[in-house]
Amino acid sequence: MPGLPVRLVRRDGREISLDCTDYMLQVNRMVRSTPIPFTGERYGGDLNMVTTSIRLNVVLRDDNCAGVSSEVTQATASIDFTQTMAQDDGDSFLPTSFMKADSGTMTRELLDDTVIEIPARASNRDVSILKITLKDSASNPTGYDTPSATMVVSMNKIHDGILKLPAEPTGVEVATFVRQYIVRNSVFAGLVTATLDTSGIVTLTNVNKGGWREDVTCTTAGDNLEPIVRGFSGGFAQSCYSAGDKMQNLMGSVANNTILGGVGSVFGVGGKKGMLSVDFDLLGKQDSDSYESDYIVGLLLPYNSLVGVSSGLQQKDAPQSYVARNFFYATGFAEDNKGAEANANKDTSMSFDMQDKYSGIRGTVTAVEFKYNAGSTVYEGSITFGPMDAIVGV
Repeated sequence: MPGLPVRLVRRDGREISLDCTDYMLQVNRMVRSTPIPFTGERYGGDLNMVTTSIRLNVVLRDDNCAGVSSEVTQATASIDFTQTMAQDDGDSFLPTSFMKADSGTMTRELLDDTVIEIPARASNRDVSILKITLKDSASNPTGYDTPSATMVVSMNKIHDGILKLPAEPTGVEVATFVRQYIVRNSVFAGLVTATLDTSGIVTLTNVNKGGWREDVTCTTAGDNLEPIVRGFSGGFAQSCYSAGDKMQNLMGSVANNTILGGVGSVFGVGGKKGMLSVDFDLLGKQDSDSYESDYIVGLLLPYNSLVGVSSGLQQKDAPQSYVARNFFYATGFAEDNKGAEANANKDTSMSFDMQDKYSGIRGTVTAVEFKYNAGSTVYEGSITFGPMDAIVGV
């Protein structure tokens, strides 16, 4: 029977899919206990130092090649103007309405000076940054009627058939407004297509095919909330492998590999990303057309969750009411967002980001052990994954 769909993430963003039959997660806290003379008591010193490992028992099987496409596709990203991540009455961040007209807090006035930056890859793999600045004014837009990768658009002015936004627009209205300016700008439209669904999510698709990952940002002014943004991911051609192929690929990745730089982030404080972030390679290979790093930097380990599911659907006899989410390690000093509620906005379709501790478990494979029986079409064994927030090496 099929196992739990576990994925190892390589540094170049590609994934190694595994069938996991069971796993053991171990965490050891380095708390030193010292006995007190005469009293029989003990006291401990705890500096929050932790070692941990995850042992996955997995089975490698032949792929069903009938459902696999070898075609290179296009990377996609999205901006959801209907939702934001906001802190609840406790210490958790949960998705909630973004715009005031949808029971959120944001208005057209608060969207003033919002900057949207969209990276787009050309056919020669050069990356351009497409930039849109939203202004709460009635001025004519700039960079719109002439080919330009930078636009400043006025939300309070009708221009070229694009309606102005009301003082309190809905998320769908904001999404429609932004999409219209993207598709009517020749530079933008030549690199990225923008579509809008009925829920108010703008989906961005890179015009040129090819797999890659890059952040899209939507930064509001001051301390205002920001919409939920998913960066570019996908576009890779799918491969079809036998169990032996998978074994060879895994051994090739683990038995001899170099990270040639560093990746990850450390010294996180209070739920923020690490104050020290690293993402470099010594040879600058990430800028190469043929860049491919099979160094494993992450683990996507799914579990069933009822957090965020409507109470009416939380039925023990209805497994379909679960939402699949990936485990994460909530590391960092004074980190309060570390329980199931902090994971409510992440489902298993979210892409892994070594800079984002909430996107999966960061680290690398430290040991591999497999067994093969002659005549069999499967390999059975175990993989030990060592969670690490940053990795630096050669």
